Amino acid sequence: MDNQQRIRQLETLAQENNWSFSANGKVSAIEKFEFQNGEKRQVDKIENLIEGDGFKIFDVYWKQDFKVSNAFGPLAHKDSSAQNVHRQTIVLFESSNLKLAKFYVYPKDSNNWLNNWIDKAFLQSNFSDYPEFEKRWVVRGSVKQPLNKDVIEFYEKSDNFWTFANENCIFIYQPNVLIHPAEISVWIKRNLILSNLFEEF
Repeated sequence: MDNQQRIRQLETLAQENNWSFSANGKVSAIEKFEFQNGEKRQVDKIENLIEGDGFKIFDVYWKQDFKVSNAFGPLAHKDSSAQNVHRQTIVLFESSNLKLAKFYVYPKDSNNWLNNWIDKAFLQSNFSDYPEFEKRWVVRGSVKQPLNKDVIEFYEKSDNFWTFANENCIFIYQPNVLIHPAEISVWIKRNLILSNLFEEF
């Protein structure tokens, strides 16, 4: 799908759902987004910004290329399979009702390379009481236990995606992936459910 096709499909999706759409936009909360080593990357541009009740979803283009492997490792520039990452779709929920510690939730199959890279000040939480969750997910954050039972059970029923929380913002994404327009509604629904669970935390 070329860029113009993507714009047309996302604009149509927004119109069908009474969401606002802008082919180019600004999202001030993106300044709170951090990669797993604590790095903040400058934004080159934001495209295909959709705004609805309680969420924003957009394609972000970073100013600097980010090297990744198939597992999105930070040291992937040493790997022949590495590719440049400069864009990804992010679903954002921002609320004054949220006061979250900074933490990441990500698929466990990414854990090996993240151990060598993620901010060492972050603690890895233990979820021995939730074996299904612990089998599939890793949580690292500035506090030992940033999730409650309802949030854990949500992840147990979910497919792989990445979450970063910081203060009043929750970012959901897949590294180096522009979400297909046909999947946008599913991603929005997932983000709103998760965000509501955190608001009730």
